[in-house]
Amino acid sequence: MKKKRLFPVFIFLSLTTIVLSQTLIPYYKNGKYGYCNLKKEIVIKPQYDGCGFFNEDRAWFKKGNKYGYLNSKGNIVVAADYSSASNFSYGMSIVVQKDLHYAINIQGRKLNKF
Repeated sequence: MKKKRLFPVFIFLSLTTIVLSQTLIPYYKNGKYGYCNLKKEIVIKPQYDGCGFFNEDRAWFKKGNKYGYLNSKGNIVVAADYSSASNFSYGMSIVVQKDLHYAINIQGRKLNKF
């Protein structure tokens, strides 16, 4: 009977470990930002002038005076073509390009101009 009670605890602890090891947080070193996991292991080396938290597997980054987006594997998925960027929510983000505001989707396609 005790084995049956321990199994859900084991599963919970295993899943928690996996989730925590995949959570990325901004990391600052020598004037640049990158990402590390909660174990403080560097996952994406510091190379950006600024960065945001991941949401919907996207985080904004700043390179020089331009903003773009990368995924949790460190791949740039939206080029740094924007003068401002926000976090993704419900599959969309607000960016600014040449003083115009746009809503973009997670692939970087412009949805609306306002």
